[in-house]
Amino acid sequence: MNKTANALESRSSNSVRMMLDDANVKAGQIVEIPFYAEDFTGVYGAQFTMNLSGTLEELVSGGLDINESNYNVVNGNLIVSFNDAKGLDVADGSVLFTLKVRSDVDGNISNVLNINDNVLRSEIYTGKDLDINSIEIGYRNVDVTYALYQNEPNPFVTTTTIGFELPTAANYTLTVFDVTGRELKVLNSKGVAGYNSVTIDGISATGVLTYRLESDDFTATKKMVNLK
Repeated sequence: MNKTANALESRSSNSVRMMLDDANVKAGQIVEIPFYAEDFTGVYGAQFTMNLSGTLEELVSGGLDINESNYNVVNGNLIVSFNDAKGLDVADGSVLFTLKVRSDVDGNISNVLNINDNVLRSEIYTGKDLDINSIEIGYRNVDVTYALYQNEPNPFVTTTTIGFELPTAANYTLTVFDVTGRELKVLNSKGVAGYNSVTIDGISATGVLTYRLESDDFTATKKMVNLK
């Protein structure tokens, strides 16, 4: 679903989540991942990019009528776009769709699967006014704690996405520094409980950079490399 540049800039701070059950996977294992509805009402369309960390074997439609014309895989990212002229309501807990993925890595689904803006800007359109909201992944079976993840891609050119977990909806500050400790970018916002992601761009400094997440009493720092 295409939007004008002005419409894209109007994306609200609200979000719609697709819920998963976390599980541990091994490299080479084919895992089925159902995506469950939560507050999935009045949805007129969506587009999103999802990092797979593996190979897509099959996508099985559920509450969302998705076929091969609605998705593609680009550079390891699953690209999905759909619309419904009448508005779509899917009951909480119903399966929206199921992915069958052959994992390339060992780890928990919650650590290797994420929604980002790497190919398509990820957003969902709700209500008759087509309000533009973020679309995110949440987990039904984990006690979420604070976590700051490695940015993807890393190294990067122009843009990269930083993911992190919050145990509850809370304010956070994400700051990017150069090697001298100079602040290059400061983002203040309110995150949702569970997984959050922020796309970083417009960084002029190159080489090794540092990013720091602060929320309540939690602070964590990681490094990333800008090749531009």
